[in-house]
Amino acid sequence: MFYTVLRSNPVPIFVSVTQVIDDQYLPLWSALLEASGLPTDDLNAVNWASRLGVIEDRELVAAGGIEFVGDCFLLRSVVTRFDRRNSGYGTVLVNALHGAFENLIADGLYLLTIDSAEFFRDKFGYRITDRSEAPSGIQLSAQFSRLCPDSAVLMRWSP
Repeated sequence: MFYTVLRSNPVPIFVSVTQVIDDQYLPLWSALLEASGLPTDDLNAVNWASRLGVIEDRELVAAGGIEFVGDCFLLRSVVTRFDRRNSGYGTVLVNALHGAFENLIADGLYLLTIDSAEFFRDKFGYRITDRSEAPSGIQLSAQFSRLCPDSAVLMRWSP
């Protein structure tokens, strides 16, 4: 699948959004997360419903996934390489993940964020949800219970 992404210059570039990030990309994804100060502890142990990456010139420039937790889904580990931020890659990636989510049977997709609440709210319509109202599956996830700080904002999206 191909998407057009506009950078700051007027020339469109084409990037490939892979349907699945297989295990060969996990170290690269982990490095992107670490460089952004995001947790990587359980990246290999997650029950992924979908893992997607944006590939440019055969390099992983953005990645993210949807984790199945209990009876819920959690958008997580979404990251864009520093030199590709504000170029549309994150938007392309999240839109592709939303497309994957719409094929799943669920009433909402959750995420936890430390500093990107405005991005998810303004670009995609995520709504802030009180952490105390998180479904039990989300509360039991590693992201919610131990990897993200208590100050991380819980958000929910519905198609």
